[in-house]
Amino acid sequence: MNPAHRGPDLDTLRRDLIARADILFRECWGDPRNPHATRWRPARRKPGDDPRRMMMQGPQRGLWYDSRSGQGGDLFDFLAVERLGLNTAKMDFCRVLEEATQWLGTAPVLPMPFATEPRAPTDRNIDEELRAILAAAEPLSGRPLRYWCETRHLDLPPPSAILRLPGGALSRRPKGSPLPFPEREAVLVLGRDVRGTVCDVQRIILAQGGIDRDPALPKFALGPIGLFPPFFPARPRDAARGILVFAEGPETAGAIWSATGARVLVCGGSIARRVRMLSPLATVIVATEADAPDNPASRALTRAVVEARANGARIGLLRCGGPSGSGFDAADLIREEGGRARLRALVARLAARLHLQRC
Repeated sequence: MNPAHRGPDLDTLRRDLIARADILFRECWGDPRNPHATRWRPARRKPGDDPRRMMMQGPQRGLWYDSRSGQGGDLFDFLAVERLGLNTAKMDFCRVLEEATQWLGTAPVLPMPFATEPRAPTDRNIDEELRAILAAAEPLSGRPLRYWCETRHLDLPPPSAILRLPGGALSRRPKGSPLPFPEREAVLVLGRDVRGTVCDVQRIILAQGGIDRDPALPKFALGPIGLFPPFFPARPRDAARGILVFAEGPETAGAIWSATGARVLVCGGSIARRVRMLSPLATVIVATEADAPDNPASRALTRAVVEARANGARIGLLRCGGPSGSGFDAADLIREEGGRARLRALVARLAARLHLQRC
């Protein structure tokens, strides 16, 4: 090959990606909550912190991590996950390099020096923390039960998916524990592998003295929840007729499960990536929110659905109404008068349409 026609080398690509980390962040995750912060997090429509973050200053610039999915790494991994639907850059590094070259060809030039080679962040002692959480967990009762059933208007969930973490149960966690606010009472959402082993958890922390979720705190995740998502099994009178439903959050999944009896997977921020990984013969229903048209997450999900359908996947979109940009979803619909019946009818119609496509 003529050297004059070779593309940029790996170090050059990495340097140029790091120089444009802020641009890549905004394209994939939207505007940051605080553009002057050392570590950026996406701005959120709803109260609480986003589980995704990226370093923007110092030698670690460009390193990112999503505590909900357990994914992270450098900007090659970021391109792989957010633009190509892969789990890591190593899955198809040649394709990632091609994507990096193409993206850099359209991004503005913002050269800047970086002192050292960044390394991917890692969570330490995850197994130890999971063991401590599971040892303290109890069947859903008390305020967590009231939050789930009274505040969210959901049916009593399966104990394989939802438990209670009593207040004060983890107050004596050792220094350096990666578990924030361990002393707080919470609803505990469990992600299991195919053998039923709990591999990750998500905590919905309750407000002090109330039965609502604490609006100042995110739903802290521990472990790779994007790889082992929580699951609600089908119940009798499944309105989806065996079709798997993808939902973003556990309350949305619980709402769909309560109203329809369908199998529901809690995908979190990895919902677009999970759609991309569908086989051409997959049949699913994807629960969406009433996002604004320019919402980055909504655009990513739309692209993933279009790509999957082009590859032969049968996908139904569950839209529950609400003004554009309101974030209204199944969890909001079920709290309205007659919302359960409307939600069940929506899912049943989608399922019937998808089953007709099989014929």
